[in-house]
Amino acid sequence: MYAELQFLSLAHALEVYHSRTMNHSVFTKEQFKKRLKVIFDSIPLKYWRYKKWLEGELSWSNDLELQQRLEELVRIKKQGDLFSEFLVDKKKFIKKVKYTRHFHTHYNKELEKKAAKGKEFILLIRQMKLLLEIYFLKEIGFSWKKIRTLIRKSSNYKACLYLIARQKPTQSEIVGVDL
Repeated sequence: MYAELQFLSLAHALEVYHSRTMNHSVFTKEQFKKRLKVIFDSIPLKYWRYKKWLEGELSWSNDLELQQRLEELVRIKKQGDLFSEFLVDKKKFIKKVKYTRHFHTHYNKELEKKAAKGKEFILLIRQMKLLLEIYFLKEIGFSWKKIRTLIRKSSNYKACLYLIARQKPTQSEIVGVDL
């Protein structure tokens, strides 16, 4: 259970970090109000009793979703190629975090198939931790150059690279496989 809780805490931390430091919405407040007005004005009178329910459902619809927040966090160009060193496939990383977080939050059997497990799950935790560490170092004033030097010395970074290398089959694992 510990790894699942660590994963969920890291996903939450990344989401909150983004919301506090890069906070923006899908639409401006004015655009969002107009959208809601159009939606509510289009509700036929006989369904007006559902307005409160709909207001509740739409109240968070202007916030970015986890996937959008992660996309912004890994897209920052100022850090150079540092993210690419331990996030080889950023799109896959984002999707795996999203599906794995949804699975461990809702325990939906359909999501279980898409969630990371085993070594992949451990790698995901380490990658998320590295991402947070990088942003926290930036927050306290380190330059991207210094962050790169510090991160490359960290055991977590080295473990990420090791796990990434182990995801690729070795020659001995390929022998006997019909390609």
